[in-house]
Amino acid sequence: MKKVILFFLISSSLFCQSEFIENDDFGISGGYTYSKNEVSNSSAFDFVLTAFGAFDIGLQTGSGKLDNQYSSSRYSTSENLVYAAYSVKRRNNNLVLKILSGYYSASLKTDYTSNYNSTGLLLGAGVYPRIINTNQLSIRIAIELSYGILSTSEDGGYFSDDSEFDNSRSISLGINWIVDLTKNFHFVVSPFVAKDLTQSENSIYYGVNGRLLINFTGE
Repeated sequence: MKKVILFFLISSSLFCQSEFIENDDFGISGGYTYSKNEVSNSSAFDFVLTAFGAFDIGLQTGSGKLDNQYSSSRYSTSENLVYAAYSVKRRNNNLVLKILSGYYSASLKTDYTSNYNSTGLLLGAGVYPRIINTNQLSIRIAIELSYGILSTSEDGGYFSDDSEFDNSRSISLGINWIVDLTKNFHFVVSPFVAKDLTQSENSIYYGVNGRLLINFTGE
């Protein structure tokens, strides 16, 4: 069940959005992420608040489907994540470093087997070098690592697995395109590819995140 319950952690939307905000501005954004591999797909919505251009508080919720390769049953999944992140900006904001901590919960349901629930701590780190910066367009490379420490239960009872079931690790590489619609309104598109580091089968995910960002000063 490890391959099913943990696949939601493959997502670049966890790290938005202070890397897109200049100066010490405040910000608010809503985003949508779609990701998939050969056997699964997921959709997630998120809402993020940024303070002083460095502190992010976010909420993400999503759902998905995963095909069971060993039977005709199909899994239905759902997930929620609440997180806080802090960014360090260097070289006039041309390099951004970020750390993240959050609480993650997920559930797996199918008509033929038991239901499973997973909860725990999610830790993350990101590096965002800017490679292009013009009056209306900015492009950043996004390199992100996620590590989940999770506890999983089956129908309310404890479910154990000796194959690192309670750990999840992933790495993603993306390109963030930030288009300035106006001085305070921005549209961000982030295609990405991610690798699940805890398994080798169907471990590559592809996806895209899109969001509308509004920033404003605190004055």
